[in-house]
Amino acid sequence: MYGGKEEWVRIECDNSFAGVMIDRFGKDVSMIRLDDKRFVVNVEVAVSRQFLAWIIGLGEGVTLAGPDNVVEMMNTEIDRLIKQYKYDN
Repeated sequence: MYGGKEEWVRIECDNSFAGVMIDRFGKDVSMIRLDDKRFVVNVEVAVSRQFLAWIIGLGEGVTLAGPDNVVEMMNTEIDRLIKQYKYDN
């Protein structure tokens, strides 16, 4: 997607995001059913701040679920955003 280290990631999604995953990763992306409402994709991406922002921008219904080091990068990015945008009265 953007510059960064190539890595396999696990993204869990509500079924309503199937089209988004196909648009991003192609029609051959393997979507594995988790239950009646959710599926998972395992895809290789360039892990970067832009990739993390893309996941964040999708909002509720999409969760970056692994690997642990990439989830930790997401937590670090969320902490950075909280510090940058937190409004103190």
